[in-house]
Amino acid sequence: MVSVIATFRGQDGSLGYRNGREYHLIVKKNTIQVYNSEAHPELVNGGKCPYGSVQAFLNNWYNFKS
Repeated sequence: MVSVIATFRGQDGSLGYRNGREYHLIVKKNTIQVYNSEAHPELVNGGKCPYGSVQAFLNNWYNFKS
């Protein structure tokens, strides 16, 4: 499990995430799930989002910081 800050580059409304906004994320290696660790009421299901591959994850997130 890795904790990072990253910027969302996907489409607005995808689980409530907003394009260009920075989020604190926890990335789980085994299923490549991303969820927001802070209280963002606009996020569906706490922002939890499974990805089918690392590439699919990287298509929606950039500007990673620790």
